[in-house]
Amino acid sequence: MIIIVTESANAATTIARALSVSSTAVADVYAGKKYAVLTIPKGFITPYGVSATTGPDSLPCVPERYAYGIHLSSIDGKREVAPEDQAFADYLAEFFAGAEEVVFASDGGADAQGRFQTICRFFKVGCKTSRMWLTRLEPKSVRHAFKPREYGRCSPPQFSSSSLSAHS
Repeated sequence: MIIIVTESANAATTIARALSVSSTAVADVYAGKKYAVLTIPKGFITPYGVSATTGPDSLPCVPERYAYGIHLSSIDGKREVAPEDQAFADYLAEFFAGAEEVVFASDGGADAQGRFQTICRFFKVGCKTSRMWLTRLEPKSVRHAFKPREYGRCSPPQFSSSSLSAHS
């Protein structure tokens, strides 16, 4: 299954319509046989920062595995993960576990790409990842953006080092 992650409910609805994904069990999560379109809001997986670990075992530098997680809410005066947020993360983890590709659909720049990488690290995505640039939220534009989606950090062949050295 190909998982498409977006930060906007409107984008998720448009992508689901464009790719004919109709069933929804949870709000803003569309799942079909070939595709699943997931809305993960901007602040759902966040970096905790250095102050996340305090006490005698805290380090001046937070190890990567502790540096981000589900956003913390104030519950009874304590900052902890809300039960509904943990349940939503567990539900999303099932999709990521069976993914053959995870696509990030956004029109955002480097900050949005950074959030996507954090989501991939949090859910331990082991399959290939790609980026789908959304220019307009119209079904035709979405289908057009989905076909030539970019994979990882691969550079186009015209910019590879072997082609540049051949022209020197």
